[in-house]
Amino acid sequence: MLPFRTNTVETGKTCLDGMLAQLANKKF
Repeated sequence: MLPFRTNTVETGKTCLDGMLAQLANKKF
């Protein structure tokens, strides 16, 4: 688990990047 961050925008971006990476791996 990642430590709680007050900057939800940054954590949200990191989570989104991870999801996009998983989708890219599934496609290719």
